[in-house]
Amino acid sequence: MFRSGFFTERTAPGWKPNRTPPTSTEADLFPRLWTCLLIFTLIPPSVVAAQGIAAGKMIEVKLAHEVTTSSATVGSAVQARVRHALKDGNDVIVPAGSTLHGRVDFVQRKSVNDNGSLRLLFNRFELPDGRAIDTLASASFFKDKPKGKREHVVNMVTFAGVGALIGGKAKRVSAGLAGALIGLILTENRQRFGRDLTLRSGTTIQLRLSDDISSPARVAQ
Repeated sequence: MFRSGFFTERTAPGWKPNRTPPTSTEADLFPRLWTCLLIFTLIPPSVVAAQGIAAGKMIEVKLAHEVTTSSATVGSAVQARVRHALKDGNDVIVPAGSTLHGRVDFVQRKSVNDNGSLRLLFNRFELPDGRAIDTLASASFFKDKPKGKREHVVNMVTFAGVGALIGGKAKRVSAGLAGALIGLILTENRQRFGRDLTLRSGTTIQLRLSDDISSPARVAQ
């Protein structure tokens, strides 16, 4: 017979209930059991902890369209696609082919003396299943300066050969020297002015993550 957290047993006529008070352990046991049962009944399925990728990781993406300093403006939308799946151990956080959305954060057009440069900033992954993950990834790009000495030599040799062919046997030396001089002048003039920077569609670029990437939490089945 169950009564107030302790047991009694009716053994014969004239039975008297056991008046021994329960110990503190017995008195606390059943309320605790009821509390635990209530918790397990009311709490929904546990939520699995979200995985993540730490900031500082370099990721590779392919540009979905051309970006050039000749026409880009600050705020222009930019899209790219993730080349390789981003994983936390064996768990895929961002599948390959996911779209990365961003914008042009800075642009420097070419000038008389400087080449063009720009900075791209991305802030959102769009996964193939429609989910979105906020992020912060960026990269800066600069137009490489021409290889001065090499370009000088190549152009001088090329124009010297053309001049020698045009001059023929009689004036081969003088025509070759004239051609080399023309090549030198053209190279000097070309290097005097800056050039635009162009990132073509399909170009693979590397971005550095500035924030951790966390996948949306999943509910355990």
